[in-house]
Amino acid sequence: MPRRHLFFLKKNDGFVALFFVREWNHMSGTAILKMRRPTVDIKAMDQYWGERAKSYSEQNQAQLEDGRCQAWERVIFERLPSGRKLKILDVGCGPGFLAILMARAGHYATGADLNSAMLDQARKNADKHGVCVEFVQIDGTLPFEDDSFDVILARDVTWTLPKPEMTMAHWFSKVAPGGKLLYFDAGWYSYLNSPLERAKYKSHRKLVEKNHGFVYSKAKQMEAMAVDLPMTYRMRPAWDMEFWSSFLESQVTCVENLNSRIYNPMEQLQYALTPEFLVEVKKTAAGQKRPDSDGGER
Repeated sequence: MPRRHLFFLKKNDGFVALFFVREWNHMSGTAILKMRRPTVDIKAMDQYWGERAKSYSEQNQAQLEDGRCQAWERVIFERLPSGRKLKILDVGCGPGFLAILMARAGHYATGADLNSAMLDQARKNADKHGVCVEFVQIDGTLPFEDDSFDVILARDVTWTLPKPEMTMAHWFSKVAPGGKLLYFDAGWYSYLNSPLERAKYKSHRKLVEKNHGFVYSKAKQMEAMAVDLPMTYRMRPAWDMEFWSSFLESQVTCVENLNSRIYNPMEQLQYALTPEFLVEVKKTAAGQKRPDSDGGER
């Protein structure tokens, strides 16, 4: 089997991953390196999240059933208009955490996800909490009219996107003028950028295990896929702020280091190396791209 080597090319906004496959040339009797672009295995990712659905749902349910859900609500609702029912989409909803929070607060909630097992968990969770949420399986494209949601939410989704610029612009097209895109995320797997950061991660993982924190047994599978994901190599949330600044009719703000607000003490230990941030993008009008931006992949 060819041996794969990973190198990093430094750019202004972070790193670009370059893969070289080492192959043996039988004619010359020497080894050669062939470069290839990273490719995301969508089917493998879907299978991973399908197998992860139950345990991920259990983690989300624990947050819904204790005081932590109130912390998430405060962070979100202090950024939303009050006094009326909003039409809200939870994109990449997984087991339905944000959609259920919104429905419990009386809003019209829709959840969208690619993974059928996650949506099965989401429907069960919505029934358990006695709320009405419309859950929709998507293929990567949102099957909704442009400008149709007051708010679009996402939690820990953007890091998984094979084409983040294209996908997030697509999400934003579904936000109504005056509405907002709010997404939470962190520098998941950013330790792959550096041997030093990787060593820190391994040491921290042992600390989490020693303190009986959650460690998913198949996390190595996701790590192998994260190597091919663009967001792994971007300096976030600085990259996010720069990206949204290219949209003419938008206002973007960011709140960093939310861990102490939204996590319990064990979760704060578990996610100490991946501080959660929130990006808030308001559509002030049509949300067009600036004339000097081509909207392509960076």
